[in-house]
Amino acid sequence: MTELQIIPRRDAQTFIALCATLLEHGYRVRFAAEGTSMMPAVQSGDLLTVAPIDSGSIAPGDIVLFRHRGRPIAHRVEEIRSDESGQTVIVARGDGKAAADAPIAIDKVLGRVVAIDAGERATDRRTALIASAFVLRFLRRFLRYSLGPFRLALAPERSRSASVTRYGT
Repeated sequence: MTELQIIPRRDAQTFIALCATLLEHGYRVRFAAEGTSMMPAVQSGDLLTVAPIDSGSIAPGDIVLFRHRGRPIAHRVEEIRSDESGQTVIVARGDGKAAADAPIAIDKVLGRVVAIDAGERATDRRTALIASAFVLRFLRRFLRYSLGPFRLALAPERSRSASVTRYGT
């Protein structure tokens, strides 16, 4: 008999509130990443472990989890600076994005990503690289042997007399 599973719809507000509460109390949180903005470092489905962080210890290069417009975002910190009002802000950017995010107030940062677990995906990536190398090698050999007679026809014609060197005449 087939079992019916009901998957609840994700609620970003509840997720952020839960993460914030757990991180404030010193717990780490672990969840599956969604989206492509941090590719290739983080792919959709990779498990991120986020640890509590003191706002003074954030450094450029860290991947931090922050709230932006009611959504959780995990991006890499590019810069830490003060805005016009003197408030400390971070400028973050997804590794797969060309432009940086709008500056985020430091108090919007929930934690630092301390581990990225690709799980089976890491093995799949390695397998895909090995398989693609095998396929390329096969195609190269196939084309070399199957196009062998045609390569001569496609190559520019050379004069026979230019390639023959006679000595002693």
